[in-house]
Amino acid sequence: MKRLFVLSCMIVILGLSLGACRKSEQGRPLMYKKGTYLGAPDQKISPEALEKARLGAWRQRGF
Repeated sequence: MKRLFVLSCMIVILGLSLGACRKSEQGRPLMYKKGTYLGAPDQKISPEALEKARLGAWRQRGF
């Protein structure tokens, strides 16, 4: 009886620990390379959007 209780507790704990991982954390790199970014690459922005951002920064400086 005691063995059955211990076994069921272990199965429940194992099930909870395996199910506790969020989907967003599954499949992420676990081994990192020093000095290397392993995330998604940056998106390219259009020249018009770049110029708009440049003008906005220029205006914020007070010129």
